[in-house]
Amino acid sequence: MSAPNIATTGQAAATDSAAVSGQLVGSYMTLRKAIGWIGVCLPFAVFLGNWVVFSHHIGACLVPISNKLPDSLSGYYYSHMRDVFVGAMWAASVFLIFYRGRDRLERWVTNFAGLFAVGIALFPTAPPTSDYLQTTSCGPVTPVVLQPSPDGSEIGIVHVVCLCGLMTMIALMAWRFTKSYSSDEIDAMTDDERQIELNPSLKGRNNRIYWGCIAAMAVAGAFAVIQQVAFSPSLKSEAPWLLYAETVAFLAFGTAWFVKGRALLAFGKAVRTVRTTLSAKEAMAAP
Repeated sequence: MSAPNIATTGQAAATDSAAVSGQLVGSYMTLRKAIGWIGVCLPFAVFLGNWVVFSHHIGACLVPISNKLPDSLSGYYYSHMRDVFVGAMWAASVFLIFYRGRDRLERWVTNFAGLFAVGIALFPTAPPTSDYLQTTSCGPVTPVVLQPSPDGSEIGIVHVVCLCGLMTMIALMAWRFTKSYSSDEIDAMTDDERQIELNPSLKGRNNRIYWGCIAAMAVAGAFAVIQQVAFSPSLKSEAPWLLYAETVAFLAFGTAWFVKGRALLAFGKAVRTVRTTLSAKEAMAAP
């Protein structure tokens, strides 16, 4: 009986370990991009989806002003796009809870963010005050029938708390993304992440985006409070101000996770590849 080849066995184990590590890295990148997609696409999905599928298809109703839209992004809970809104919140919750950061703090932050996202889905905001739900020219073809809850005001407060909590946790994660890592942490990263961390230009670019997202969420939150306490009823009826603020916050939310998921780096590589291919074809076609 021949003795086992220890070197071959060790190489196979190393290969299997590398494969598992690669799968884990791919899963983390997918989670980050999925969270980013939800944040960026949700405002447009509920807005355009509602117009395309359930409206009278009047172009003027696409202008996001006056009473043509719900008072807030959360107000789409009371439209025919409710399942999309609630489903997106549940999906974001699952992705955030299953995401594991680099330390205990990041894990706590994402877990709380996931719980707040569940709260947004389970505890709806107060019904819209505009006539958006009525079967007017900009309203739905099929009317939406509301069944008010006797505890609607308390439920609305829970919803606001969960929304503020989610955005606070996302802002905290964006802040964590800007941190400088130790040499051991950098060694444990993927090649693309290591490339970013060791390149001051790329690291600085990403950090500027993260800080921009944090600032956008902070400004959106401040504006949401200001329009609620300082705007007159007539000014509030001019436009869905809270919807604007929430849309900005969700776009910033998604952008931060897109960047962390290396979406910008992948996009840049794709653009460079296309440019190189086109240049090569032009060179071949030149006389």
